[in-house]
Amino acid sequence: MNLSKEKQREYWRKKQPTDVAQLAAWSEQICKHIAASPIFQKAPQVGIFYPREWEVDLRGLWQLKPTHCYFPKVVKNGKQMVFYREDSLDHLKKGYGKI
Repeated sequence: MNLSKEKQREYWRKKQPTDVAQLAAWSEQICKHIAASPIFQKAPQVGIFYPREWEVDLRGLWQLKPTHCYFPKVVKNGKQMVFYREDSLDHLKKGYGKI
């Protein structure tokens, strides 16, 4: 399957669970699993993403180690990704590519 990123995202959205409670439970399990990992515990910096409604929610990792978690931002006309540490998640918004 050779699809554009936009088509791949559309395909992925359709395949994702629509049960919000199930997705929340999976997100919590995934965060607990990652948080228990020695790699996560020792990492000085960890890149995570702010979820869209159909994605795994990794904000639980930020709640555990907010000074170690960094969020991506696409800059320079979509040619570069830079990671930023956030003190609050309240001001995050969609950027390049509606991400």
